[in-house]
Amino acid sequence: MIGLGSLLKVGDMTADRAREQQLENLRNSAPEFGQKVIRSIDKSRKLFESASTPQEVKMKETASEFVSILFGMMFKEMDKAVQRTGFLDGGTTEETFRSMVLDDYAKNAANQGANPMTHRIYEMLYDANSRRADFPEDGGPALNIPAA
Repeated sequence: MIGLGSLLKVGDMTADRAREQQLENLRNSAPEFGQKVIRSIDKSRKLFESASTPQEVKMKETASEFVSILFGMMFKEMDKAVQRTGFLDGGTTEETFRSMVLDDYAKNAANQGANPMTHRIYEMLYDANSRRADFPEDGGPALNIPAA
């Protein structure tokens, strides 16, 4: 009998193939329960770049978004420190535009390929997910693929 999971397609990958890929990735880099793993920056980058299953891609996007928020907060605080003379300030329109520009700078900074902060956040998400996975046979919490 063919299970529903084997019929579900995710991109070019069947659910069974996606689960196999995720289990392989977990076996290759998942720590034992309670063990802390500190990867080198290069290994952390390679882990980030090797995201292949839908769940890993989602974690990658989440890490980039989180780092973007952190950079946005940092850029806004830095902008507050700039002394404005009032000579060329544009009022509320400039403040709105400046906020949008700083958010765009933050997104660009977070999405740079060589951003170690994004790699480390992804690594933490990946390790936290691998600890709770328990390698279920039916694709349970380790691989949450929404029904089409």
